[in-house]
Amino acid sequence: MGKSAGRKGEVESQLLARVSDVATLACHAVPGCDAASVTVLRRPGDLVVLAETDAAVRAVDRVQASSSEGPSLLAAREGVPVVVEDHGTDGRWPWVDQEAVRGGLRSTLCLPLRRADEVVGALCLHSRRPGSFGPRAERVGRTFAEQAAAALVDAAAAREVVRRGVADRRIAEVLQRDLLPVADSLAGTSAAGRLLAADPDARVGGDWYDTFPLQDHQIGLAVGDVAGHDVEAAAVMGRFRSALRSYAFEGGSPSNVVDRLDRFARGFDMTLTTVVYATLVPQARGALLMLSNAGHVPPLLREPGGRVSSVTEGASWVLGAPTEELGPREDGIRWLPSGSSLVLYTDGLIARSDRRLDDGLGLLERSLRAATDDEAPDQLCDRLLSDTAGGPLLDDAAVLVVRIS
Repeated sequence: MGKSAGRKGEVESQLLARVSDVATLACHAVPGCDAASVTVLRRPGDLVVLAETDAAVRAVDRVQASSSEGPSLLAAREGVPVVVEDHGTDGRWPWVDQEAVRGGLRSTLCLPLRRADEVVGALCLHSRRPGSFGPRAERVGRTFAEQAAAALVDAAAAREVVRRGVADRRIAEVLQRDLLPVADSLAGTSAAGRLLAADPDARVGGDWYDTFPLQDHQIGLAVGDVAGHDVEAAAVMGRFRSALRSYAFEGGSPSNVVDRLDRFARGFDMTLTTVVYATLVPQARGALLMLSNAGHVPPLLREPGGRVSSVTEGASWVLGAPTEELGPREDGIRWLPSGSSLVLYTDGLIARSDRRLDDGLGLLERSLRAATDDEAPDQLCDRLLSDTAGGPLLDDAAVLVVRIS
């Protein structure tokens, strides 16, 4: 097998592993869901199964593929959600209903996998009880459908990149195109971020940051660091970021989300990874921060007037470390007054070959103190990057600044 074919197989296997992860996560996260599958249409009526969580689903998908009809095919063809309240009484697809009931599956929700104007497949969720999938299940399920669709589009793009003989660095960019960091300014906050790759010709790596809305007016914040800055690091980063968002959307404290992310890492034998996950609740005179830090560099807080402190609360061990004797993780809590700025970053921001990590942290803290109270997050990001710059980057670097409005 040639180098190009081997690289293509590696990229596809990593991306399809992401699809399998989505199906597994959906089983745990979507209310009422007991089993799931991800399917695509190669040609009209030609159903190809990419991921299934158990034998009962496999049998249902096999019948749909052989008969060229069923809820998966309808969702993929029409681009609309398809609900089967009870396979025992539905009657639209008798052979599919019969196989589902035989396997103990009574209700189904199929969601189209859509990217831009194209429907690329379907995510099918199954329950052992009739009428299990209501509006909430559909809302949660859509987040997993989006993740599966992104992985499928990335897989197609990666195949084309390898076919044209483009370098591994370009493949990594394709892998992470739909996973580039997000720094949205959500209610009560303004935010900005920067991502620098250790390779000056690359745009991606194993570092990421993220902001996203949660229920009850909360905001989710995350920054993480997967070892390496190659194709594998980009793929693993994507799986971690998708899993963290999924667990966060279900609810629970940051330490609970990080614990679940830790089990996810162990279940898939992933590399050691550090991450900070936090929730932010904006209030009248500031915001309440709750966080869990899994072996990551602690965030920094700049309060109005220039006081800078390290947010060391909620510290615990890295994801994937042996935890038998480490005890449970705990949440840290910190009050952020109005006008303060929270800075989350990876150690690549402060690490250089010609200085110690502590010296780099000192530069970062002094830069924050020298800032003015009215500097916007974009300006503060640029200041921090400029003031901590030195020799060539030893590792990828990410920084996220969130200001409490």
